[in-house]
Amino acid sequence: MKSFFTTFSTVLLFSLAITVQAQDDECPDGYEAVESPPGSGNIVCEKVNIVCPGTGRRDYVDKATGQQLCCPSSKNLVILDNDRDGVCCDMSQIVEDGQCVTPSTPGGGSGPQCPRQPAGACALKAACGNSTNNGLEYGSCYTLAFPDGHQLGRGRNGANNEYIEDGYVQDIPFKVCKSTTDCGTGSLANGDSFYLQDLVGDPGDATGKLGWNNAAGGTHLTMTPDPASAGQFKGKSSCSGTNCKCVVKLSGNPNGLGYACPAQQPGITFWPNQRVTLNMQFIEIPCTNADPAPQGQ
Repeated sequence: MKSFFTTFSTVLLFSLAITVQAQDDECPDGYEAVESPPGSGNIVCEKVNIVCPGTGRRDYVDKATGQQLCCPSSKNLVILDNDRDGVCCDMSQIVEDGQCVTPSTPGGGSGPQCPRQPAGACALKAACGNSTNNGLEYGSCYTLAFPDGHQLGRGRNGANNEYIEDGYVQDIPFKVCKSTTDCGTGSLANGDSFYLQDLVGDPGDATGKLGWNNAAGGTHLTMTPDPASAGQFKGKSSCSGTNCKCVVKLSGNPNGLGYACPAQQPGITFWPNQRVTLNMQFIEIPCTNADPAPQGQ
C-alpha cells in the first residue's frame, strides 16, 4: 500500500509538472505559469520580476516583445513611460521615436565619453554653472533629476509626500527662492543658500496648496505646507564624470545631504557631515503647474 501511494504521488507531481510546463507555453512573454494557491491545481500566469546586477534600477520592458530585460551599465538605459517601457542603447546612439539610432552628424559635448544629442535636445537645458555661479537663478523653476535621468518625484507605500527617485508624483516644478516669503531674482553664487518651493503640493489636497521641500530633524525629505519647516539648501556647480552632464552638488545649509539608507528607491536626508553631497540636475522649465516637465537629459 505504501508503495502504491508513493507511486501515485510521483505520478501526480509528474502530471502537475507537465501541466505547468504546458501552461508556461501558453503564457505571454515575461510571464510564467504558477500554481495558485499551492496545491489547488489552479494554474495562473504571473509576471516574472527580475533583479538586475549592479547598483540602481537597470530593468526595462522591451515594448516590441513585452519581455522584462536588464540593461548593462556600459549602455545607456532610457525609460519611456511609467510602465518601464524602454530602450537600451549604445553610448554613441540617441533615441528617436522610441528607438536607438546612430546620429548622422556629430553633436553634443566635446569629451570622448559625451553622448551625441539630436538637434534641439537642449531646448530645455540643465543648469550649468562655472567657478563662480552654480547655474541656478532665484525665482526660476526646475525639475530635479538624478544623473541617470530619473526624476526626483514623490510618493510610495502611502507616504504621499516623501521625496524619492521616481515616485508616483512626477514632473514636479521646484521654484528656487531666497526665503519662504521672497523668491527674488538673480544668479546664485556657489554656496548661496536657497529654498525649494514645490509647485504641485499634496495630491490629496483639492485646494492645491503649494509646499516646501523639507527634512526637519534629519528625517527623510518630504513636502510640507508649513513654510516655517522648510529645509534650506546650497549648491555648487559640478559635472557628472560618468556621462558629461552639468549637475549641482547639492547639500543642506549647514548640513550635508545624501541618501538616507540603502534601498532600491532610497529616501534623502540631511546629514551632520557637511561634505556629504548629492549630485542633481536642475532642468529649467516655465514656472507654471500646467506645463509638463522633461526628465534629465
